[in-house]
Amino acid sequence: MSRTAKVNLMPRRHRDRLSQQIKVRRWKRIVAAYAGLMGMACAGVWALQAQPSAAAAKPAASTQALRAQDKQALTVALETEVAAYKLTQQRADFVREQPDFGVLLELLARKSQGRAMLTRLDLKPENIDGQPSAYRLELDGLAQSPREAAGFVLALEDTGVFASVRLLGTARAQEFGLALTSFRLDCELAPEPGGRP
Repeated sequence: MSRTAKVNLMPRRHRDRLSQQIKVRRWKRIVAAYAGLMGMACAGVWALQAQPSAAAAKPAASTQALRAQDKQALTVALETEVAAYKLTQQRADFVREQPDFGVLLELLARKSQGRAMLTRLDLKPENIDGQPSAYRLELDGLAQSPREAAGFVLALEDTGVFASVRLLGTARAQEFGLALTSFRLDCELAPEPGGRP
């Protein structure tokens, strides 16, 4: 299997906006964590100052024990916040890496109008080392004639979205009380210049 570049059908402005939203969310979390830490520090200072004068006479060992407990509680809270942030970041990275197949579906609908009716669409990633390296699209459909099916193939080839479009076969079909031609296509999505499918 040859290694092919990846194609991302998500519009660039959409990817940029998504990236910017992720950065804004990241900064919001950082600022919120910082504000929380400052609030905890202020609450600790206030609690220490609000204690009666008799509490000030306690030995230094108990004060150090309280500080150690506060530090440990703060560490646990921060570790929990960091773990939640990492999980959110992993989810955002996963979503950002997925192509926008809505654009592909819209293209197929536009090119099939008046030429063909699609009855099956199967999009399969071709994996190399566990990562999608390319996508293969299998289509079944109906056309009024073999010529219309061939015209649909040519229309798909002219889009530049596909590296190859192959008509695997045609056959006579009786659907909706009409004599039609069924067809099957195999299409390989062309890689985008950035190397993504």
